[in-house]
Amino acid sequence: MNNKTQTVKRILACIMVIVMTVTAVPLSGFVGIELPKWSEIFASKASAATEYKSGYYTYTVSGGKATITDVDDSISGNVTIPSKLGGYPVTEIGEWSFYDSIYLTSITIPDSVISVDICAFGFCTGLTSLTIGRNVTTIAEESFYNCTSLTKLNWNAKNVADFSYKYNVFNYAGKNTDGLQVVFGNNVEHIPTYAFYGYNKYTDRDETVNIKSVILGNGIKSIGNSAFEDCFGLTDVYYTGTKDDWKKIELGEYNEYLTNARIHYGNIEDQIQKFKIDIYSALPAMVLGEG
Repeated sequence: MNNKTQTVKRILACIMVIVMTVTAVPLSGFVGIELPKWSEIFASKASAATEYKSGYYTYTVSGGKATITDVDDSISGNVTIPSKLGGYPVTEIGEWSFYDSIYLTSITIPDSVISVDICAFGFCTGLTSLTIGRNVTTIAEESFYNCTSLTKLNWNAKNVADFSYKYNVFNYAGKNTDGLQVVFGNNVEHIPTYAFYGYNKYTDRDETVNIKSVILGNGIKSIGNSAFEDCFGLTDVYYTGTKDDWKKIELGEYNEYLTNARIHYGNIEDQIQKFKIDIYSALPAMVLGEG
């Protein structure tokens, strides 16, 4: 990606921070505070680490681990992010790194990745399929903002830290489709608080995640508060465990759209035949999620 595009991304990131701050804090709170100059913001980012280039990817290295900081504008189609760059394990997808990569149709985040940063895949409007690797533990705000064409989300991360009600992650996901299908692999133990919450605190508007169906592996132990709040389109939940197992799940508050959906228990193949639901494409993610 060229320097002009990188600069635009950085300006957008700074604008977002300023807007969010001004909205959340009274003007009186800024008295006596000296804000940094634009040149200082960019200089600090540029001097933070040496950037390297490999194929589509720009990355930095720290402590023997690689962080993807940018990708080439031409990146397109079905992409599996490399687990190593320059011989270093890729553990972080940097903020705004894939932002506005409109030609991407499928992304697989490898098991080496631990963190997905702010707006990393924001406005990837052509993205239809997303797979999250097993070892992701942190997903920052607006990481998948406005991925409006998303129809399949394969979530294999065992235990992602809870989200905040202040910042949405999947705003408008699947908005321009007939519905998003979310699959949680059998190794997944926790679904974060506010995982698919759609209300935007700062704009005071509904940015609903258009989820149609959810498949839950039998490893699920807890579902956080408001994980599926405002998921109005959710009609079917497929749980690979038994009804008794379902009752043992620690279920947070404000998940009525999940619990009021049709809940199907047991063998996924049996459910496919019985309810004639097109979930074949999601089945491989159940294998990905298994140890």
